Amino acid sequence: MRGEDGVWRGEGRLVLPAHVRVVQRRTEVLTAGPLCLRVRVAYALSTGAEYAVTFTAHRGEPCLLAHEVSPPLAGAAFEFSLREFSGGRGYLHWTPENGNRHWSDLAADDRELARLQESVAWWIPPQGFAYAMTAGTLDSNDYIGVFTVRRGDWTDREFDRLTRGPINPDGSPNHELDWPYPEMVGSTLSMITAHTRADGDALFRFGLFDGERHWGILASTLQRNDGPCKEISSIQHKNSSPRLQEFKDWHLDEPDAVSRPHLVARRKDLRRLRARRVAPAFRRVWERLGAGRAAGAAPALRAILEGDPLALWRRKRELAGVAHIRARMTLLGRDFADMYSPVGARPITPWAEEYDLIAPTGAFTPDEERLTRAFLILMGHLYMSPDLMNWKFGSRNCNFEADRTDVVGAVGLCFHGHPDAAAMLHHVVELMERSINTYSTPGSGKWYENPACYYLQAAKCRCNLAFHLATHGVCDVTRLPRFREFLRWGILLLTPPCPSDEAAMRDGLTARDYAAATKVRRLPPVGDHARLGPWVPEHYALMARLYRQAGDDAFADELLGAYQSGGADGGYFGNLPLLFARLEDADMRPAPPLRLASRRLEGFGAILRGNVHRDNEFCLLLKQGPGGYRYHRTEGSFILFAHGRPLVYDGGEAGETWRHSTLSFHDSHMPLAPGHVTAFHSDETMDFVQGVHPAALAPGDAVFFSDRCDHELVPLAWQRFAETEPADVRTVLWVKDEYVIVHDDLALPPGVSTHWHLQVLAHDEMHAGDGWRFRGRFGTDLQVVLPGQSFTAARVESQPMLEYHAPAAGPVAMRHLRLDATSPAGVLAVLRPLAPGKAPLEVTAIRHDGRLIGCRIAGDGLDDTILLTRRTTTWASDGIHFHGRAAAILRRPDGPRARLLAGQSLEVTPAGGPGPVAARIEPT
Repeated sequence: MRGEDGVWRGEGRLVLPAHVRVVQRRTEVLTAGPLCLRVRVAYALSTGAEYAVTFTAHRGEPCLLAHEVSPPLAGAAFEFSLREFSGGRGYLHWTPENGNRHWSDLAADDRELARLQESVAWWIPPQGFAYAMTAGTLDSNDYIGVFTVRRGDWTDREFDRLTRGPINPDGSPNHELDWPYPEMVGSTLSMITAHTRADGDALFRFGLFDGERHWGILASTLQRNDGPCKEISSIQHKNSSPRLQEFKDWHLDEPDAVSRPHLVARRKDLRRLRARRVAPAFRRVWERLGAGRAAGAAPALRAILEGDPLALWRRKRELAGVAHIRARMTLLGRDFADMYSPVGARPITPWAEEYDLIAPTGAFTPDEERLTRAFLILMGHLYMSPDLMNWKFGSRNCNFEADRTDVVGAVGLCFHGHPDAAAMLHHVVELMERSINTYSTPGSGKWYENPACYYLQAAKCRCNLAFHLATHGVCDVTRLPRFREFLRWGILLLTPPCPSDEAAMRDGLTARDYAAATKVRRLPPVGDHARLGPWVPEHYALMARLYRQAGDDAFADELLGAYQSGGADGGYFGNLPLLFARLEDADMRPAPPLRLASRRLEGFGAILRGNVHRDNEFCLLLKQGPGGYRYHRTEGSFILFAHGRPLVYDGGEAGETWRHSTLSFHDSHMPLAPGHVTAFHSDETMDFVQGVHPAALAPGDAVFFSDRCDHELVPLAWQRFAETEPADVRTVLWVKDEYVIVHDDLALPPGVSTHWHLQVLAHDEMHAGDGWRFRGRFGTDLQVVLPGQSFTAARVESQPMLEYHAPAAGPVAMRHLRLDATSPAGVLAVLRPLAPGKAPLEVTAIRHDGRLIGCRIAGDGLDDTILLTRRTTTWASDGIHFHGRAAAILRRPDGPRARLLAGQSLEVTPAGGPGPVAARIEPT
């Protein structure tokens, strides 16, 4: 290339495996006009494949555009070397230069400097939209950069296959795999990379892959790219979407074609809705709409129902005022960070709903209405463009994709009948089922994102769109089988009733006050932005109406029951305006009690339940499944309720492993690798779940493979799932109404510092024998016994939840028990909830060939033997003959109960009985 310095720079080379050679190069001039020159260069390879690049140059433009068509060829690449820039500087173009460092020295070392991919997560450098290099001398002005364009038109066939969800080597689905989903992170197959080398080279590398790629190369100066307005940005924008022809085709200035309002509220219903403000079933909803807490179109709905002209004027001023600003920010979104992801789109759906409510009142001037309408239609088009967020592979980031399609669908519905609306609605309907099928696990419905936040964000957008599509006769989502599982996922996870007041969770209540306190079922506080666990949002009640209309009363009752028992106030994730305007009195009637039971949760772990809807309700939720978005380092952790009280809890913001009730490793507290459940059993006496975690992660390892989204992790995902000697076999056994055993059978390399954590919702604790007694906050204590085990250190300290916005009185804190050891063979803990009248237990260890394989538990009428080991073991004692891996023998005054939970045989001779009793139960 020859730039500002007038010096020809750079060298191109085709790097091929040793067994491959170029047999022919062919150059063809496709267009040679006064404004445009197009040249195609094709390389015929000895494998029979062809690698071709079409270059396009426009007169007066300082860039050359390229369209590659590439065959799959491992290790092959085209490289553009700028060795003369070694020792200079490189510049990553990814976000505004508002304090983040965007440059680095082009030093002579082996380093990857940039990843230019088909989709860009602006918060994860070295991913970027472009990368440029300059010389290391003051007498040089050349600034040579490579930038991506038309990313939505890239083709990457192998990446497309991998993004469709977790698959086994034979192509069959396996939702227990820890899979490198693409998220917003782009393909590592088709990416362009920038590097320095130890031999003094600085280069761009274009790896060969199965597909097509669009990019450009710029010859500019540092002066024209220093500051907020960069030439490389303008060049990239003008060659990406939206292009001039698209602007010409879009109908941005088209009069309304519908009678308004028709989206949140219907014109014919306004008189009835005004009367509804004092109706018993809706009075509380109306009060919350005016309290400033309601999400969605609440201000505009309240203004039109109250006939408040000042409030209407304020709302229309905001809508008209943001139009120019938001349109520019979205068009130039990469310069405004989150504007480039659909997170920046979250106000647009409420704005479209508010426009629909306000427009018929006459509050807008004709010019304001025309501007606002054009802005909203532009937003529908931009968020439908794959150049903004490349939605073509799998479903990308789940909640971002939900945000994106909610905007496109809301605009299409708001302007139903508009010439561009049909394409928008077709787009969102087509992608709705694909997204749900990609990220919702069959069986449990487990959503790929953490349940306490991003699952609800995705569900909020999906259900808002689904409800509007159904009520406008566009699409009936009740016919999508996986959509039902997607919704049921939140119901399966619900905690027992828990104090609704944060102060009560922090300070505690007496047993009497606890019984009288207002309590709600929460989504469990697992992962990012969890706080204490959110309440159940309004879309459950809204979708209940759709399923009831479809004739599925049973599922409608489940959804409504979840909403009512979950606080009936979704807050940020809710949609009170839509509920107020579209539901009827019959939709708000009390629902039957939820039917909640112990079960395996495919793709997540398991939940153990008992005494549901009673004051002594029990629940234990175990995270033992593949990773996902924003789950933090929760693998192997659990939450425990007993006697209707939260005892072992989670929540807050920080994701460090030690904040969860699980194991951590090394000084940096790395977590267990994501695992999967291998055995589950539930009966009237006990619940049992056992799973494996293939590795104890080392510093630098990906916590979840989706953190890196690298295609090279796929073989490792298969290898970890098939691991025959996992680092941890974690077992949870609940002997109903008595105690819980948590057992880790470990196989660690020598010298690994290991830490066992328990987060107890308690005032304080007392050390006793082999354990502790924690004084619970609500009248139920927790005895924790670790029989016959020694640790290098043990500590208990107050651990406040980390909150972004901590309450003035302080956050909720847990008592954090931490036990340290070096490569222990295992850890076995007995957890005994102590409600008033319950006595502590005596626990003794059972050892075999030097290993801890179980324990005996006595006291309060119990005489139990529990055997747990990763390997098949033969053991006999006290009338018990065992050959297997897991068994429970419960001797009670009314006779023994024996369960072979994993293994070959178990015989128990009752004291004074006629002979041995054989027991065999296969875990389900």
